[in-house]
Amino acid sequence: CPKTNNEMKFVAQLFSNDHIKFKRKNFSSENEYIENLFQTLNFWCDGSLLIFMEPSSTIVYYSISNT
Repeated sequence: CPKTNNEMKFVAQLFSNDHIKFKRKNFSSENEYIENLFQTLNFWCDGSLLIFMEPSSTIVYYSISNT
């Protein structure tokens, strides 16, 4: 954690192939392909979103990982 220097805790990993849908978003693209990626939380086709948090500072870190 950049604020406390404590090790951040792993919270979750979301995969692109899970096709997770959401209720609303605050961004859009005029490119149909890109907009489709946004609609299903696609992380570079075969990637995943890694989420970490440091509880005492409540700082959250997320990273897109792609193999």
